[in-house]
Amino acid sequence: YSKTPAPVDKMRLIYEYAARLVNEIQTQRELASAENNELSVHPENMDTGMFLAEIASVYRLNDAARGKNLIVSPDSENVMMITEPTLLGRVIGNMLKNALEASQKEETVTLKCAARGNDVEFSVMNPCFIPYDIQLQIFKRSFSTKGKNRGLGTYSIKLITERYLKGSVFFTSSEESGTVFTISLPSDFTK
Repeated sequence: YSKTPAPVDKMRLIYEYAARLVNEIQTQRELASAENNELSVHPENMDTGMFLAEIASVYRLNDAARGKNLIVSPDSENVMMITEPTLLGRVIGNMLKNALEASQKEETVTLKCAARGNDVEFSVMNPCFIPYDIQLQIFKRSFSTKGKNRGLGTYSIKLITERYLKGSVFFTSSEESGTVFTISLPSDFTK
């Protein structure tokens, strides 16, 4: 009996590590472009119901989702809006990844959309409480509780939402209710 991975397993591992490295390079490049006001914005009509279903499907396959539940809230609203779907996907993806990484096995992360007048709110909820000292630093560049070379997720959420999507980001966290990150965007990006 050998503990050496089979050739197919080795190839799969190499592929997974290469994909992660490419994603990290793309993330760093996109962040640098965002900070230098160089990101291209291409607004499109978007159906939030389809968008949430797609992004939830993708993130259910993420390593951070293993053993956890990721759902789109049954009372999530389906809204037609005009926004930049690629950047919105990056923001919601960071919100989901953070929530999944903070959650324990068998816990549920919930994604939701709601219309609020002329705005659309996207929320990601998890049952975890963020201690107050961490809450004060949550949007700072390179602040992380997850180790070295981390901490760009919440920073990029705020940067992209405010600078490129014309929106705002906020969160609440309590021991009783857990944590909810919310971004609020105009329903028509072009106005």
